[in-house]
Amino acid sequence: MNAIALANTAGTIDAVGILNNLVNWAFSFLLIFAVICILYSAFLFLTAAGDTEKISKAKSQLMWSVVAVVVAVTARGIVAVIRSIIEE
Repeated sequence: MNAIALANTAGTIDAVGILNNLVNWAFSFLLIFAVICILYSAFLFLTAAGDTEKISKAKSQLMWSVVAVVVAVTARGIVAVIRSIIEE
């Protein structure tokens, strides 16, 4: 296996492992953020009381929450593809 290794005080860590840890952290953060945004958009829908401006703001918020989930899942997938290519 040809992995790039970085030396540190605790031993060696391969570059793929570092990338995987960063993506796992970002994935978790984006999913938590997306859930909070989805709950916020639900709150906006519930408190809109028929106001079209508030409803449009809630729809926009929901759309960006879905974008955050898509970005998180895509980042996770890209790392999986890169890892499979490197480890072959």
